[in-house]
Amino acid sequence: MASVPGHDPLSPFSLSKQASTRTHSHPLQELTSGAQQFDPKKVDVVVAPTAVHLQQVKGALGAPYEVSAQDVWIKGPGAYTGEVPAEILKDMGINWTLTGHSERRAYCGETNEVVGQKTARALEAGLNVIPCIGETLDQRNSGQLFNVLTAQVQALVDNVQDWSRIVVAYEPVWAIGTGVVATPEQAQEVHAFLRK
Repeated sequence: MASVPGHDPLSPFSLSKQASTRTHSHPLQELTSGAQQFDPKKVDVVVAPTAVHLQQVKGALGAPYEVSAQDVWIKGPGAYTGEVPAEILKDMGINWTLTGHSERRAYCGETNEVVGQKTARALEAGLNVIPCIGETLDQRNSGQLFNVLTAQVQALVDNVQDWSRIVVAYEPVWAIGTGVVATPEQAQEVHAFLRK
């Protein structure tokens, strides 16, 4: 295994691919040092570490931060090796989960329908949910942006009754890890479309 000087690859605080290569400071220290830069009465900050680090990060961060799972199982408790149902997350004191992250869609074959069902299941169990939606660069460039987003959101609409515990995350897939950043105008275009 490759080693980054000054970094312990087994550290429970390697919260992201980017953070795991930092050598200048601890990712949690960086995060908590920003706590004075936002008003927790106006902004909720939710952090989503890997499943094995949920409780450690929850204990290390505390208020005003919330901790989210990166994924949740589509069914309740049972013999589903490796899956984490919403009930277990609740037992751990985790009140949030992501659904539909682009990597789950791309690498695990999660369809819009599966994302909708996972979202409904998590809500049913009492979690707050951050469903992720977004398009690839090919989809954007070929004029499919709004068709892709419509299909992703429709799967949520088909499965969700109570939207009070939903925060939709627009995640332009083409901007993840590429160094290309979505412009404020591009994000606002999507936000305006979603509000219709």
